[in-house]
Parts: sequence; C-alpha cells; structure tokens
Amino acid sequence: MERFYSIAGTVYRIVADDNIMYEDDGVLSEYVTEPTNASYTVIFNGVSKLSEPAGELIFTSDDKLVYGSDGGEIRYEGCIGGSFSNAVMRVHRINDRKNIELKYGDGRRLTPKTVLNCLQIEHDVIENGGYILHASYIIYNGKAILFTAPSGTGKSTQADLWVKYKNAELINGDRAVVMATDKGVYAYGIPFSGSSGVGKNVNAPILAIVYLSQARQNKISYLNGFSAFKKIYQGCSVNVWNKKDVSVCVDLLNATLLRVPVFHLECLPNETAVDILQEKLSEHCSAKL
Repeated sequence: MERFYSIAGTVYRIVADDNIMYEDDGVLSEYVTEPTNASYTVIFNGVSKLSEPAGELIFTSDDKLVYGSDGGEIRYEGCIGGSFSNAVMRVHRINDRKNIELKYGDGRRLTPKTVLNCLQIEHDVIENGGYILHASYIIYNGKAILFTAPSGTGKSTQADLWVKYKNAELINGDRAVVMATDKGVYAYGIPFSGSSGVGKNVNAPILAIVYLSQARQNKISYLNGFSAFKKIYQGCSVNVWNKKDVSVCVDLLNATLLRVPVFHLECLPNETAVDILQEKLSEHCSAKL
C-alpha cells in the first residue's frame, strides 16, 4: 500500500506492507495529494531486529547514532545508553530514497505520527531550498508573521494574542518552513506542530520575523546584521553533522535577512505587546501591508 503527501512543496511517497500500513491519515490529512511523481520515496518495514550499522560513525547524542554510508546516512533513534542495539528505528537515506526499519516484532501497525517522525525532513527541506524554523506562524492580512524564541519563552502565547485581538489565523504553533522564491520569501505550514496541534497546509509571503524575549515592559527594536542572524539561526532545525546542510542553511538564512525584516520584541503576554508590534510593522513594512 502507498500514500502520497505534499509537504512544503515536496511530494513524499510512503510505502508499507498492508499488515503495518495505517488507515487514517490523522495529522497528515491536510497534506494528502494525488499519486504523482514523488521527490522522495519512504519505505517502511516492521522488523524484530534492526540491521547493524555500516559506514563511519559521524554523530552521537543521548538517543541518536548517525553513520555516513554510501553517499547517504544511516540513523538510529532511541539509542538509550548509546548503543544501536537499543534503538527502535533505523533510517537509511540514499539520494531520494529512505528505507526505514521499525522494531515492530509484535506486529503493531504504523501511525501517522510515527510516519511523520520517521520522515526526518530537515535534509530534504534544505535540499529543496528552504529551512525549518522553530516558530509560531500566523497569517495577518494575507502575510505571514513568524514568532521565534527559545522554548518556553512565549511563541504560542504571542501568536494566540494576535488571533484574539487582530483576527489573525494560526497556521502552526511550533514550526514553519522558510523558503525563498522568485516572488519573495514564503512561510510554509508543515505537519510538525508540537503541543499546539495546529499544523495547516498553508503558505504565505513573510511580512516579518519576530524574536521574542520576556520582559517587565513591552519594547521593540529592529535587528540587523549578525545580531539578527544569531537570533534566528538558533531557531533553525538542521542536521549539524551534515556540513553541507549547515552551510546551505547559513546561506539561505542570510538571503532571508536581506529580504525580510527582523524585530526583537521584549514583551509581556498582553494586548499592548500586539499593538506595539503592529505599529512597528506599519512603520517599517508600510509598502507591504
């Protein structure tokens, strides 16, 4: 059985045996597309034991091992204790194909959330001229505003305030793809939505990126140069073990900053924070409103 999804303009073909294929698209339902030529094919297999590593170990973390192999990579997830034998998933990426083994010895079926986690699209997005930014993504008057900040700072809170007081639309509470096109720099909704549960398949030209920090009073300033780069780069999701991906991400972010204004909003969770940002956007982006 196979399914097709279009995520940030890229089509994925998902293939799995009938005995493990899911029936309900769930969080992926907005991204379903008709069968077509796919950019990437992702093949799932349920196994009782994951295949052993091959190639050179190039990255380790608390729960991840990555090996460089055959011009691609092999990634193990859930490696408690730093051992691949404890992993629950093996992803072997070669060019436009991903072969995924899931430790499903008891015959469990896939779920859409499992499929989504296994796609590991950071590299694919970079390869197609974009990058993933941890940000709450709203649309206001047809333009995208992205709120980015370290976790727990209040991205979702500020986005929700714009929905409440300015009738903005929440597209994603956690992440967006940023992609430059001939027509401008666009934000794309993706099905990775964190605890917000909101991940709409909508794209829009970006009006501004807003870096948030908590404060005792509301204050806003314009960021440029390295200050803007540093604030935004820390929110980019990129495979740090892949030097080419990191380099491309840096180039794409620099290109974004040449075309999209960045603001630092030191804020409280109140309507005044919304008002001062709206006023600054009107001043700085009047030609775009």
